[in-house]
Amino acid sequence: MLSDAQEKYQSIGNQQGVANCQWSLGDVYRKQEGYDEAITLFLRAKDQFQSIGNQKWAAWSLQHLGMTYRLQAQYDKAKETFELALPL
Repeated sequence: MLSDAQEKYQSIGNQQGVANCQWSLGDVYRKQEGYDEAITLFLRAKDQFQSIGNQKWAAWSLQHLGMTYRLQAQYDKAKETFELALPL
């Protein structure tokens, strides 16, 4: 369902909607322990949010990306990612 919404947002040029869908899908994958998919989606969402100037949600994407790394016991990557979110 979210993938359908993402495609519709993309077709009408609503980049905020696309980013929201990517973030939401990433959150679902993270909660279902689909960490590789979650990482990809959080990175896409972060880039999309940054491209439209939404720094708050870019930072939120990095926060959730860091949490995903932490869940995988990739503590160095988690720390780096959390630090990237700080200035945003």
